[in-house]
Amino acid sequence: MYTRIMVAALEYKHAGPVEAQTCASPFCFTYSDTLVTLEVHTPEPSEAHKNQYVAFGNNPVMFVDPWGLRLTDAQYAALQEILERERSSGTRFAAIQSGNTWGDRLLQPFNADSGNNSHLQTAYGPVDIDWFTDLWSATSEMPPGFVYPVYTVGKGIWSITRRIIGSPNGNPWPFQDPGERTAVSLVSRKKGYRSFLTDEFFEKEYWSYKRKETDSNK
Repeated sequence: MYTRIMVAALEYKHAGPVEAQTCASPFCFTYSDTLVTLEVHTPEPSEAHKNQYVAFGNNPVMFVDPWGLRLTDAQYAALQEILERERSSGTRFAAIQSGNTWGDRLLQPFNADSGNNSHLQTAYGPVDIDWFTDLWSATSEMPPGFVYPVYTVGKGIWSITRRIIGSPNGNPWPFQDPGERTAVSLVSRKKGYRSFLTDEFFEKEYWSYKRKETDSNK
């Protein structure tokens, strides 16, 4: 698709003073009434995702671009460790042991309060790894239907607490954050870490960047 834009062409004359009545340009260049057409290419939107430029979960104050930032080394190491814990003890114990709220804070590299990105861009969509872990810890022995009310109550308590202590909270309402919505959905279906922390995910979000860094340093 091409968008036609009409613009005026300005000409600068080197010789002679510029008369006031002919100074149509704010820079006092002499003016030509010639019009030119510029053709600007605009990508055709796909049916799957018509907005090709959506980013930040429509909340640039709180989020970074999930496609523009790779996993840090600390984040990669934390995710590998939590996968190992899941392999050894199951998702429930991995979540209980690793959370930032009740566990040993293995996922501290994803803590948004520290300026980190807690959202992982996965095949399911953005996943807030903090909420995924806390919900697994709190609801692992409950029927799946309890995940939604537990999240709603927990989100309310979290938002009120942050308001009291004066911490920023860009998403105070339940289900407002896309990463939290995906986390709730995955936990309600008893999906574990391995369901979205796949080899393809690590290739795209970590190893492809590491190879580029290595090549640029050669």
